Amino acid sequence: MRFAHGVTALAQETSVCVRGASVRVRFESSGDGVPLVFLHGFTGDSREWADFATRVEVHQPWYAFDLLGHGQTVLEVDSERPERYRMQEQVSDLEAVLEQLGIGSMILIGYSLGGRVALSYAVARPARLRGLVLESASPGLAAPEEQIARRLSDAVLAKRIQTLGVRNFIDEWERIPLFESQGDLPDEVRQRQRDVRCSQRKVGLGNSLLGMGTGSQPSLWRELAAVRVPTLLVTGELDAKFTQIAELMQERIKDARHARMQGVGHNVHLEAPELYWQAVSEFMTAI
Repeated sequence: MRFAHGVTALAQETSVCVRGASVRVRFESSGDGVPLVFLHGFTGDSREWADFATRVEVHQPWYAFDLLGHGQTVLEVDSERPERYRMQEQVSDLEAVLEQLGIGSMILIGYSLGGRVALSYAVARPARLRGLVLESASPGLAAPEEQIARRLSDAVLAKRIQTLGVRNFIDEWERIPLFESQGDLPDEVRQRQRDVRCSQRKVGLGNSLLGMGTGSQPSLWRELAAVRVPTLLVTGELDAKFTQIAELMQERIKDARHARMQGVGHNVHLEAPELYWQAVSEFMTAI
């Protein structure tokens, strides 16, 4: 994949073995030095960052990974086991890949599902982090009854993916209120995102929901005070739920700032890429 500034991103694969389970991980990368590492949202993959990567400086290295159950990152055996998709396993997979690639220091950037993975990684494995960017992310659910209700809801949604198939599910998914603000995006931008979403596999999406959905992941609200790395929280002002969550997170993370983007919703880097990159650039300059 070649970007506008002339930097070529190499699509690559590597395999890691974590606690006896082999995983083939797909990623794109460019450049040398301390990198940015991008993690996508649910129903996305590393291609989600293609347009945004054109804004990265020519010599700024970056990696964009497909999370388990998305894109071309798959379990080589036992792909039907939802428990292998748990958040703890995803964090271990990410650590194994970073170790194999020799990435010793990084700025970790995650959107939505990818933001929850990034935060989980920051709590469990903080040594590699130079900075943390969480876009429309959460630490999970604090109350056990909320977790139970969300797990049941996600199980119904996972079943619906299996029943409808990916394309029909995406038809419904794109109409939920969370993405209403994307209706005014240019047709080519929405179509590019839809193509990525529709290319996913129903087994992967379903197991991702069951294994590391918001109700299944361990709640990290109590661990936020232990996050010591400089953190940027990014939300769109039209996404009231995640803006409120970010405000509460900012109170608990020692070195956190919150960038609220006007006129946009949940997916800030898609809806307002210039504003998003400006906020990330200013954050990187300050740390």
